[in-house]
Amino acid sequence: MIGAGHIQNDNMVSQLIRSSTALTLTLTSCAHVNVQGCNNLGLCFKFTKGNASGLVCRIETSYVNTNWNRELECEQTGAGTTLYRANDRVIKIGTTAINRWKWNKSLKNDERWVKISVKALTAATNSAVEIIALKSVI
Repeated sequence: MIGAGHIQNDNMVSQLIRSSTALTLTLTSCAHVNVQGCNNLGLCFKFTKGNASGLVCRIETSYVNTNWNRELECEQTGAGTTLYRANDRVIKIGTTAINRWKWNKSLKNDERWVKISVKALTAATNSAVEIIALKSVI
C-alpha cells in the first residue's frame, strides 16, 4: 500500500516538451502541456553547456490554451502596499558540460494548460536544453 503523499507509477506521466535544441537569445515556446486532471507538474531540464551562462524560463498557464497568464511574484513593500511582478526564472548553468535542474508546481483547478518558454541568458554557442514534463496526481 502506498503511503499518503506518495506517487504511484500509474499516476505519473512524462512528456518530452523540448528535445535537446540549441538555445538562442529569443524567447522560444515549447510544446504546450495539457495538465487537466493533474494536480502537480514537474519540469526536468537537461543542459548542454556551450557558451551560455544560463537560461531564462517563463512558465505560463491557461484554462483554454489561448490566453496565457504568467506566474506572479508578490512582495509586501510596507504601509499595506503589495507589489506584483510578472516572474521569469533565471537558471544559472554550472561549469560542467551537462547540468540538470528540477522544478515542481502544485496546480490549481483553473490551470489546464502550461506553456514553457526558454532563451539563453547570454550568448549561446553550442548550448542546448531538453525539457521533460512530469504530470502527476498526488
